[in-house]
Order: sequence, then C-alpha cells, then structure tokens
Amino acid sequence: HKVQHAMIAACCDQRWWATAHDKLLFHALMQAHGLSVPHTQAVFHPARSLPGAAHLATPDQLREFLQAGARYPLFGKPCTGMWSVGAVSLAGIAADAGLVVAANGQEPTLDQTVAEISTFREQGYLLQDRLQPHPRVAAMIGDRVATVRLILIQGEAGPEPYKALWKI
Repeated sequence: HKVQHAMIAACCDQRWWATAHDKLLFHALMQAHGLSVPHTQAVFHPARSLPGAAHLATPDQLREFLQAGARYPLFGKPCTGMWSVGAVSLAGIAADAGLVVAANGQEPTLDQTVAEISTFREQGYLLQDRLQPHPRVAAMIGDRVATVRLILIQGEAGPEPYKALWKI
C-alpha cells in the first residue's frame, strides 16, 4: 500500500483524490456527466443523500428499508474506503425468520446485518442494485461482478498502459 500510494502521489494531482475516495461524490459526478452507474436504492448517512435514492439516517430506517423497501439482490458498500472492506452482497431477506440471505449463502440475522452496516454510518453507506456479469464472464468466474484496474503512465506520446489487474 505504501508503494502504491507513493506512485500515485508522485504522478497525480491530489486534488482529484476525493472523487476516487468518496463513492457518493464519484457516483454523483459520473451520473451528472451521463455515464452509466449502478442504481443507488438508498444512502445510509446522517445527512448526505443522492437524488432518487432513499435517505436512511438511522439504524431503524436501515432496518425498515432492508425489511420492506429494498429490491433484492442488493449490493452495499461504504462511501469511503478501499479494498472491498465493508462490502455486502445480499440475495434477499427472510423477514419472518429475521434473517438476511447473503449472496454467499450465509444467513446473518437482520440485527447482525444492521449492526455491521451501522459501523459505517458516519462515513456513509451506499445500497445499490447488484449488477450481473455477462453470461460468458459468469461461466468463467461465477455470479460476481469483476472489475479491471488499469494503470496508465504518461508517456511522451500520451498515456500508455502500464499494468492491468482483473479483480474477481
């Protein structure tokens, strides 16, 4: 992480870092420019929100949303942070049993799920439609969305690919 940070700090204008580290800001910026972004169903934060998304300010509102307002499958992630820390993929809810059905087959209680997501309340948490991979990609890696991270180096003739990582 130190090496990655040093490389990025040496070649990038740090004033742009907020757009990469604040997923709520990034989402709003991409949407404003007409770029495709996952539909955000809700934002869990004391004050911040997005147009067209439910604003959940309290753990009780989060619980109610997960029980009655969410359209599953659902993907959740903290508004800040990296390396998928705090991300959840939820397939559905068994409200009568008080269980949430995670995409990995586990069934944490609704109380556990609300408590875990609530640890990110102050930084914010996005609850979005879970994307589906293309069928050919799904045949290779399963029912998960992969991303490609591309590192470009500014050469004399313009940006040149340096490294690429397929994050599964």
